[in-house]
Amino acid sequence: MSEHARLSLSHSDTWITCAAWPRMVEGFGDEESPEIEFGNVSHAILESLLMGENLPGEDSAKPEENACARVAFDYVQERWQAMGTEGTTCLTESKVSIDGHADLWGSADVILYNEDVLEIIDLKTGVGTYVDETTSGQLKAYAQGAIETLKIFPKEIRLTIVQPRYWGNEDKIRTLVTTLGDLAAWTANILIPAAIATDNPIAEGTATERCKHCAGRHTCEYRDRAVASSLVADPLIQSTMEVEEMDIRSNKDAVIYDNERLSEILMMLPVIREYCTSLEEHALEILMKGEKVPGYKVVASGGRSNWLNTDDVEAAIHGTRISKDAHKQVLKTPKQILALKPSSGLKKKLEGLIGHSDGGRKLALESSKGESIVPAFDAVPQQETPAELPAFLQ
Repeated sequence: MSEHARLSLSHSDTWITCAAWPRMVEGFGDEESPEIEFGNVSHAILESLLMGENLPGEDSAKPEENACARVAFDYVQERWQAMGTEGTTCLTESKVSIDGHADLWGSADVILYNEDVLEIIDLKTGVGTYVDETTSGQLKAYAQGAIETLKIFPKEIRLTIVQPRYWGNEDKIRTLVTTLGDLAAWTANILIPAAIATDNPIAEGTATERCKHCAGRHTCEYRDRAVASSLVADPLIQSTMEVEEMDIRSNKDAVIYDNERLSEILMMLPVIREYCTSLEEHALEILMKGEKVPGYKVVASGGRSNWLNTDDVEAAIHGTRISKDAHKQVLKTPKQILALKPSSGLKKKLEGLIGHSDGGRKLALESSKGESIVPAFDAVPQQETPAELPAFLQ
């Protein structure tokens, strides 16, 4: 089995997709960002709450993280009561592993279990990236690890995502119910083969939408090659580039871009962006006609937040501790003023002054969350041609 220390169940969604991922990210560490910090704090608060520790109230230094954690905490309490507190065990940040595979381990946010039911609860703090409980390899891997570590045989397995901050209209708490048999089949057919594939020192990487989450993406030759192959295969883009073959790097062994070559590629970015945009627009046109583009659909895109009346906003802000400079900025973007964390009373007033414009439409994977907004053309009755055309059409 793989020697990669980072081949953990918490990252299973990534290395199941890309066998080269563990090797690509060795030595990089997790990328620091405000989003990651928010998630770390929220998870720490959730763990403390479940351990019965006293925490600051809503006026704490981290009110948003606190609120996010408490949504998960309330759900855990609800499920614990429903499963029966006397016969149900609740574990938090508990290490689980797959038998016979020492490197396949992870720490699940919350595990609830008794003789009949096992529930894995995972807190996700992301705002814009929807986490689908029906396709999450991480949840399934945690469940299999819990079954093998705890030596339990539940009749029902519940895989739950708690995502309080997701901006979409979908439920913030979502659960997939599965069985021991289905989970065992997934482990044998998907999880273990994917782990074994990472042992190959020359395993090929796979370019997917998950690349944006990979710490090694900026130096990944597999993604570069996939992009290059797609571009040069098209006669139009090939003639635009005036090249027969496009290698992103002049030295494949380098771990950083050659500066001259980087400059050349940067010059092509507008062409590449326009090309990708035109492909999406073309696919949207085809789908909106009722035709099929295998693997894709059209979903509604989110609208934008805006102030309903800027005069009301000025009146609400007047006399508060918000500076004049901030005052000017927040009138442009409602999100900016809410990020300033003023007193709770003012924040509530301002939230009531925010409207939301209608969104448009966008291309999405067929497997992604969101209902297709393409009309059912087959169900639309066709208008009969009149026997006689009007005079102005004859």
